[in-house]
Amino acid sequence: MKKSCIIIISKKNLYSKRIIKILKTNFKTKVVWSTDFRNENLKNKIGNWKGEYLFHYSSYYKIPTQILNRALINCINFHPSTSKYPGSGGTSMALMNGDKHFGSIAHLINYKIDNGLILKEKKFRISKNDNIKTLKTKSLKNQFELFKIIISLIIDNKFNTLIEKSKLSKIKWSKRTYKIKEIDKLQTITLDLPLSKIKYINKVIKATHLNNFPVMIKINKYKFKYYDE
Repeated sequence: MKKSCIIIISKKNLYSKRIIKILKTNFKTKVVWSTDFRNENLKNKIGNWKGEYLFHYSSYYKIPTQILNRALINCINFHPSTSKYPGSGGTSMALMNGDKHFGSIAHLINYKIDNGLILKEKKFRISKNDNIKTLKTKSLKNQFELFKIIISLIIDNKFNTLIEKSKLSKIKWSKRTYKIKEIDKLQTITLDLPLSKIKYINKVIKATHLNNFPVMIKINKYKFKYYDE
């Protein structure tokens, strides 16, 4: 008899449909789609679900304690970053810090954000040419591969062995939990310019800018394209 599970998963993840297919093949599965909006309330979608496993994958939803308690065996999160970056913005911080490796974490969910027992960390090398877009693409694939490993262990009844090994692992979460507002702040680059220059830049943008033909801002020898939000 198939075990019961629920998955809370983002609609925008490139691998979402493949993940759902794997779960529906091996579990009696309830799917709760999440958006990429923060502070979303999914209680109505989750309803009165109760079963063996709860999976959380690429969703901003912070699962309430009363829902976590409905999973009779385990609650597992697939974190799209390494143990160095609990919380949000790990991809950006890895690039800012010049990290040589990035990866994903599968961990048990407790009542704090990215704090539960780390089951497995899967890493890959960051290329010197990687940017936020390419690194996110690599990370999504890596995260999916990690998901398949964990699900296979559950199906093969080897998950409890993994938990016992994980308790002895030296891989631990960083004590600092990153917040998305830190990334928002990082994205704002401040340049002190005279008011006359600011007015001129604004006039040029209004007069010439189209996203297909963006304004080019040149700082020293570097060029930056301006895009609307």
